[in-house]
Amino acid sequence: MIAYRPEIDGLRALAVVPVMLFHAGFKTFSGGFVGVDVFFVISGYLITSIIVAEKQAGTFTLLGFYERRARRILPALFLVMVACIPAARLMLLPSDMKDFSQSMTAVSVFASNFLFWQKSGYFDSAAELRPLLHTWSLAVEEQYYVLFPIFLLLIWRYGMARILVIFSLLGILSLMLANYLIPSEPSAAFYLLPTRAWELLVGATAAIYLTGRVHHVRSQWYRQLATFLGMSLIIIAVIVFDHRTPFPGLYALVPTVGAALIILYATPNTVVGSLLGSRLFVGVGLISYSAYLWHQPLLAFARHGSLHPPSVPLRLTLLTGTFLLAYFSWRFVELPFRKRGVINRKRLFVFAVLASTLFATFGIVGHITRGFESHYLADLDVQKREILAIPSGRIFDNGDCHFHGFDVDDQWKGRFIGCQKKYGKAIVVLGDSHGANMYEAVSLNTPYPFVVGMAQGGCRPHSPKSECPYQRFLDYSAAHPEAIQKVIFTQAGFYLLQDEKGTEGGRDFFKTSSVPVYRPNPLFIERVVAYLNELARYVDVVWIGPRIEPHLNVSMLKKYAISCEPKTVTVDENIIATFDRLDQALKNRLVSEARLTYVSQMDAIAFDASVDLYNCNAVFWADTDHWSLAGEWRFGERILRALSQRDLIKLSQPDLPVKLSNLGQRL
Repeated sequence: MIAYRPEIDGLRALAVVPVMLFHAGFKTFSGGFVGVDVFFVISGYLITSIIVAEKQAGTFTLLGFYERRARRILPALFLVMVACIPAARLMLLPSDMKDFSQSMTAVSVFASNFLFWQKSGYFDSAAELRPLLHTWSLAVEEQYYVLFPIFLLLIWRYGMARILVIFSLLGILSLMLANYLIPSEPSAAFYLLPTRAWELLVGATAAIYLTGRVHHVRSQWYRQLATFLGMSLIIIAVIVFDHRTPFPGLYALVPTVGAALIILYATPNTVVGSLLGSRLFVGVGLISYSAYLWHQPLLAFARHGSLHPPSVPLRLTLLTGTFLLAYFSWRFVELPFRKRGVINRKRLFVFAVLASTLFATFGIVGHITRGFESHYLADLDVQKREILAIPSGRIFDNGDCHFHGFDVDDQWKGRFIGCQKKYGKAIVVLGDSHGANMYEAVSLNTPYPFVVGMAQGGCRPHSPKSECPYQRFLDYSAAHPEAIQKVIFTQAGFYLLQDEKGTEGGRDFFKTSSVPVYRPNPLFIERVVAYLNELARYVDVVWIGPRIEPHLNVSMLKKYAISCEPKTVTVDENIIATFDRLDQALKNRLVSEARLTYVSQMDAIAFDASVDLYNCNAVFWADTDHWSLAGEWRFGERILRALSQRDLIKLSQPDLPVKLSNLGQRL
């Protein structure tokens, strides 16, 4: 057995607290997600140390190894999963319940990292509503645990020096793969074992290096400096990193190297080692696994149960409750299951198989029944059922010349040219996901036969990406100006904002219950103006300004609509003030631009929270900032009216046949 090191338990505390604060939405800890990386290093170190010690003592067996992992991981995890089921049944709508059911199955077979890789990015707004999102890291570790001991046994005969080299080379390859995938497949890089293995191997390498080296560094001064640097690196990552940091590539070296330095050089005689080995840090470290398991479900269900993001007092209360639950699950679940005298190996494995099977079955049934939908819908009429079926991710195509393209490729050009010959000039709607929303709204509300969407989520002129079509569409417009009647551009307004520190805008600006008033980002605005001015050299361009974004829990709006009870629902006054300020800045900036026409979406829609969020027949928002189908009908009609009143768009061509028979058939 390896000697107990209290500073390692203290390091667990330094890992778990930032993760919890990050998931709770405290912006000071914008890089708190790196606590998971610290956990990976710790795990790699401890697992390797245990295997090496037992192998050298001649007591290691694979069955014994997997038994210890089961005792350590499964009991507390299963307890949290059991607790989540009634909360989910009580609070989640069928669509969310279906997602939850899928995660139950994935967690039970330690494949949740694959599920969440396919579902959404770790930093997406939807992710914070997933009660079991955090289990992705457990899946990565368990997949590693299945392979690592077998691999170590295979290379054991080469000796510690060569094993150290092998681990180092594999770690470098894994890091290179992560860095390579981040630009093109960031979710894969974040969630999957091949791109995370290097962090566990950092810990494994530290364990191999320390084998047999009791006093590998004699200088106390050197140890003090190394451990201080290690803790500093972790703290810097926690405070400085955020969702925009490319991860887990080279930047992930900051917290992982920091953790490795502490593992390698911390002792009770160093300041950092003494601090981490203190009663407070060790106490938190001992319950850190249970705390990690409990915090995300508590925060996620709190978000599901409130129209607005949780307040600071509520979040602090939930974190306090997390530690209380963590203590009890550690004391009464984790510790008993670790004792072989209480639960023997056979009973442990039977328990693990039966529990996993039950959870997986529950998840499969929930998936097949679409979140136990029939039970939920039993007492609802047809109209109320339609409220639940807000579609998302639609790309409308009427089979004729209302169509959408993600790029100016040969297929798009062929269809565009055919429609041009048939109907004349096109109305093209350009932008990001809000642009796609606008394309849908225009298509639904105009009889004009030739409407084309050229909009893609994540694509905005101020932040050029090679996969985005802006330059290629500009080139096509320059070559064929006669083919386009009007280009309507719109994009999400929050990306044209910045905070008091100059941080670029994003949805995370609105994840708190008290949203400050943010400022327009002049640099990004100028980049958009420059692109649209260049486009306007060839075709008429209208910039429809940003919309009011309510940033409310749409699931709660659905529940209000279904109950049809009078509810006072408001949008944060500072959100309205933020977008009003942005709209005014764009008006002022574009008033002197002869080539561009600016239309205020706020004026055109005249958003009123009392009627434009939901009614007893529909919810007008698909999420915090995108319209639902009902919203596209509702707001698109107002926008088209504003455009036609200003003679900015020609909505009909009486001399051409109109083939829009499928226009209303959208659900």
